[in-house]
Amino acid sequence: MTAAVAVLANRAADRLEVFRERCLARALLVREGLQDFQEAVDGLQNAAVAYGLVGRFGQDEIQAIMAEAFDEEISELQSSVDDIVRRWELADPRDAWRHTGETPPPAAFRNSDISGAPAAKPKPYKTPQSTIDAFLWVARQDDIAQLREWLSDHPKDAPYLLTLLKGAVDA
Repeated sequence: MTAAVAVLANRAADRLEVFRERCLARALLVREGLQDFQEAVDGLQNAAVAYGLVGRFGQDEIQAIMAEAFDEEISELQSSVDDIVRRWELADPRDAWRHTGETPPPAAFRNSDISGAPAAKPKPYKTPQSTIDAFLWVARQDDIAQLREWLSDHPKDAPYLLTLLKGAVDA
């Protein structure tokens, strides 16, 4: 092995040790509330890529080093997240059974809207203007059989359209 290769090999190992120490320092900053967890991990990941550590040692090794440094932080964060989820579920009558030991409510209730707002009433059907225009065109053809056939194809619109036709005839 040449001297240059030996120096480069040692530098990579040194960089990995520096990265390990950097992870511990960031974990301490997070633990003391001086840095956001996500910001710390993102910064470490960017540094690992920039220094070529990911390329040399692999992403799994880099993540293992970060996880080891942040192990306590991750456990605390997960515990906090679990506590928040538990409190949310206890406050929601659809999910409280998960923590109280009660029988789960029916699926229709569990999957319902939590807001309590009544379901919006469907808007009443209104015949589209294009259907009215088509009906009037067919009616002007003076072919009763064609008009009956056309109306049979539009059963929801027929009562309204017939009132239009009656109004036009009466006028």
